[in-house]
Amino acid sequence: MFFVMNFVEVSTFLSAVIHGVVGARLLYLAGQTKKLPEAAIGGALTLLAVAKFFVVGAHALNAFEPVTVDIIEKALSALSHLLFFVVWWQVFRADALWAKLFTLLAAILLVGGFAYQLNQGWVLGSHAWGTWYNQFRIDVAVVAFLWGAVECFAYVGRLRKRARIGLAAPSMALRFALWGTSVSVTLIIPLALHLQLDAALLSSTITLAIWPVSNLISGLCLWFSFLTPPALIRFVDRNYQMEAA
Repeated sequence: MFFVMNFVEVSTFLSAVIHGVVGARLLYLAGQTKKLPEAAIGGALTLLAVAKFFVVGAHALNAFEPVTVDIIEKALSALSHLLFFVVWWQVFRADALWAKLFTLLAAILLVGGFAYQLNQGWVLGSHAWGTWYNQFRIDVAVVAFLWGAVECFAYVGRLRKRARIGLAAPSMALRFALWGTSVSVTLIIPLALHLQLDAALLSSTITLAIWPVSNLISGLCLWFSFLTPPALIRFVDRNYQMEAA
């Protein structure tokens, strides 16, 4: 168990570094382009990185009360998840009214739920999930990442069709596939928590083992999606063109 816990902390730190680097690059790009999609993606990833750094640092230094750590981490994560709703709306469904309303609903539920929980009192460990808001926030996160995964892979299908007739770069389809994989793997953590705490189908040790593996796979896919090495781009585009010929 001690080894697994250390593995969780190390993988969380590495995942935070990856999210922070990618998020910072996209925020810099947003500063150049003045576009909302880049700002939303960069903001979501940066907030997620800050939340991860904070949890690892707080546990290592033991500088805050557990309830304080929980409140701050949940606030940062909730804001990050809210920005992911904005990402999927802006990147894939910018002209769809339902996506805009869906994002607005997520904002009302996340912010309103957090404020209500604070007003009622944040009692850490009152039951398996800690607070009802913790479970609610994770449920909303599942919806956010599921939406993103579906949109990414649907777009991959469209890009592959365009690539066959030379209207899109094959490497772009790969990058969206990697992004979709990163988002999909992120779903494993909340689903594992549900299986452990709600259905009692997983032990805490297995859940803790799933957590770092998911963190690392998701982080690596995210890195290669947004910071794709030029050599990989050339390799994919060249080989796809040769196969098509």
